[in-house]
Amino acid sequence: MEAEWNGHTLKVKGNWTARWLFLAPDYELWIDDERVDRAGGPRLHPKLEAIVEDEDGELHHIQADLLSIIGWRPNCELTVEGELISSDKITVENFINPFLVVVILISTVVMLYVGPTVLRRFVE
Repeated sequence: MEAEWNGHTLKVKGNWTARWLFLAPDYELWIDDERVDRAGGPRLHPKLEAIVEDEDGELHHIQADLLSIIGWRPNCELTVEGELISSDKITVENFINPFLVVVILISTVVMLYVGPTVLRRFVE
């Protein structure tokens, strides 16, 4: 999700990373191609925050509130000083990673349950 505010570009990105064994996404808040905050993990409501100083020396509180149920197109509300700037869904990158991890885990459990003697019969 991307929004323009006061001459700045605000972005919220999501990605499935190895930090949570690819089972929970991480979200990042970017201001003008500089990452200012990161949050995520197995949380329902991750929150990203930053304080930005403008040209006049005034400080502004930027906040992104996310609703991430399973990481599938989470809803994000981007606010500056409590005023809603943008509300949209985020596209989370590498969405196939959690499925691959689950398939690998299930395959490993099946192989351990079946045992090496049965698997040797199929290989030979």
